[in-house]
Amino acid sequence: MLIDLLGYKRPLSEGERLGIFMHGDGPNVLYPAVHELYALGQPAEPALLRFVAGIKDAGRIDRENALYTLLLIHHGNAMDVVEILTKESNASGNDSARARLQAAARDAAKWCDDRIRVKCEDIQK
Repeated sequence: MLIDLLGYKRPLSEGERLGIFMHGDGPNVLYPAVHELYALGQPAEPALLRFVAGIKDAGRIDRENALYTLLLIHHGNAMDVVEILTKESNASGNDSARARLQAAARDAAKWCDDRIRVKCEDIQK
């Protein structure tokens, strides 16, 4: 059920509408499902990966939120997320799912900083 709500953005409070965000304005704050899936941790990962593999439109906010949730679950370790997406892609027997997971790995590589960018790119080869 939480996966289906990854695109739901909660209403802003009065203060937030005025630009006051006490805990930031990231997806983990504005999209309740992101926070809840992160709180579930590793058990949420297979559902997130299935969701990413099934999303046809790479520009959807729920897909971006799924990738961000994976990043949160892995405590900001972008290289882990790229590796997981790449491994899942390589293991997929479905060509469409494989391509979507590969694209997601490329998208997740944006979180790899300069120190690990080459390693993130090597994982995808």
